[in-house]
Amino acid sequence: MKYRYDLRDQVVEVAINDDAPIAIARDALGRRVFKRNRTHTTSRGGAR
Repeated sequence: MKYRYDLRDQVVEVAINDDAPIAIARDALGRRVFKRNRTHTTSRGGAR
């Protein structure tokens, strides 16, 4: 498993194997706003 980090040391991508990375996007406060793999996107909406 490979992890890629941004300048804030937050995970932005996880690769379980070389052909299927999972992308993670964060807002300005570092909260995850979506997670996307090859076939699905999971979003978090609104403040909690």
